[in-house]
Amino acid sequence: MKTNVFLSSILTLVASLFGFPGAAHQVLAQEIIADEASPGVPIAREPHYHLVFQNFLVNVYEIEVAPGYATLMHQHDYDNFFVVFGDADLTNAVAGENPTKLALPDLGIHFEREPYANIIANNGKLPLRNITVELRQTQGQVTNVYSSINDALKAAPPDDGGIRQAFVLGTDEVQVIAVAVPSDKAWAPPHDGRDRLVVMLDKINGGKSPFPAGMLA
Repeated sequence: MKTNVFLSSILTLVASLFGFPGAAHQVLAQEIIADEASPGVPIAREPHYHLVFQNFLVNVYEIEVAPGYATLMHQHDYDNFFVVFGDADLTNAVAGENPTKLALPDLGIHFEREPYANIIANNGKLPLRNITVELRQTQGQVTNVYSSINDALKAAPPDDGGIRQAFVLGTDEVQVIAVAVPSDKAWAPPHDGRDRLVVMLDKINGGKSPFPAGMLA
C-alpha cells in the first residue's frame, strides 16, 4: 500500500552522479564477479535481484522477496544505497555476524559499504520490495541527512510552485535528492553537465507501471 504523505504529488528520487573525468558514457553488459573466496553468490546470480538499469556509474536492481522467503547468501562488491517500498519486517544475516531483525519504514533509504555478503529474510505478510543502486565508483565520506524520504520531504518547505526538494543522502561523489511535484506542475533536472539517475517512485510504489518504465537516465 502506498503510504507516503504526498498522495497528490509525483514523487521522484534523483541521484546526481559525479563521474570520472573523460569516462565513456556507454551501457555495459551485466557483470558477474566470480570470486571463490566470497561467502555468497554474485549479486547478479541471486534470483530475487533483477538488473533493470546499468551504465558506467551504477548498477540498479529491483528486489522482491515473498513473505516467508529469503534470498540466497549473496555478495555486494560495490557501495550501494537502497529504498524500500512499504513497511518492511526483515532479518538481515551478514556473513560472519549475528542476524539482525530490522523494521524499515516505507520509503526508508539506507547506505551500505562494500564488501559484504548477506541473506535477507522477509518476516512480513507482504512482499519485501526495494531498489538497490550499486555505485561503481568508490565512495568517500557519507552524509546521511534523513533515513526516510517521507521525513525529508515533510521538513522541506515548498517553493512558489508547490514543489518540495529535500537532500536525503550524499557522499563526495553522489547526491541523492527527493522531489515531490504537485500533479498539476512540471519539474525537470537542471542541465549542468552532471549525470543523473531519475527514479519515478510513485510509479514503482503505486504499481502503475513496470519498474523500467519509471526510470530515466
